[in-house]
Amino acid sequence: MATNAEMNTDTRSDAQTETTLRWRVHLLQRHPERSPALLLVLFIGGASVWLLFERLLPVITSIVLLLGAAAEYLLPTSYSISSLGITANSRTTQSMLAWKDVQRCLSDPAGIIVTPLRTASRLDRFRGILLRYARAGETGDMESVLAAIARYAPALSLPSRQAFAGTDRAAETADVAAVSPRGRY
Repeated sequence: MATNAEMNTDTRSDAQTETTLRWRVHLLQRHPERSPALLLVLFIGGASVWLLFERLLPVITSIVLLLGAAAEYLLPTSYSISSLGITANSRTTQSMLAWKDVQRCLSDPAGIIVTPLRTASRLDRFRGILLRYARAGETGDMESVLAAIARYAPALSLPSRQAFAGTDRAAETADVAAVSPRGRY
């Protein structure tokens, strides 16, 4: 859920950076129905480690590792599109991709991937930045993100907006398969 989203058109004198779009997505608030599954995995993981080692330290370590793997779901992520590039920040990671390094954009069921790789690769999700859209009508929704990217990188071929016109996930998956010759990642 995009909370605390704000639209900025101010210019900071320290870096001469114009921030066009800034929004926040918190997957835990957007999909709270997934929380019981996460708790079940944490419990089963901790119980399995307890049965194997019968020590508290490995149990705590396994739970911390599982929570780290779920950090994208548990913690909010803030996104920013500025004249310098694209930034995605959460409490555990910080990613920045300058416009001069951006080679392609491709659609994903979760949002849009902006990548520095020239050709389609399985590394797109790891080298690029996944910009998750806010809900329709909020700052950071699909239309505003695509417009901001087109403003700073007009030479990029943006994914078709019609692919996301409906709520049908099949259209989203078909668009991803059309971009990547190997299909889904």
